Amino acid sequence: MTALHRIAKAPDGQAVLSDFRWAKLCEDVAPALYGFEANPQHLSNTAWAFAVLLFRDLPLWAAISDSSMTLQSQLDPQNLSNTVWAMATISLRDQPLLSAIARQATLKIKHFTAQPLSNTIWAFATMHLRDAPLSEAIS
Repeated sequence: MTALHRIAKAPDGQAVLSDFRWAKLCEDVAPALYGFEANPQHLSNTAWAFAVLLFRDLPLWAAISDSSMTLQSQLDPQNLSNTVWAMATISLRDQPLLSAIARQATLKIKHFTAQPLSNTIWAFATMHLRDAPLSEAIS
């Protein structure tokens, strides 16, 4: 997970997508997105890295989604906002996950700082989604 984050932060990070080692890295990351190895920060950081790199591998995104749904109550405001921001950035509309994120964000809205709050608002607006309880909690 750390490797993905570092690649995404590198100025030439997107160039790695054409490197043969990228496929191997993704192959190695996939199992870690499930089960006992998955944790909320790893999931959201992976989603963020894939979005920054504009990498839209649907099986890997499905793994992120499945594990995020399982761990949704453990996602903190930063994890929630990173995940929904990533989905909006690559135009991925996973309605069950978006609904879960909206629900958790509504429950945890008092713990959001300015950046996660603005990222969450931006993501829902970008995807033209309106969740009434989340909108009410934000306002």
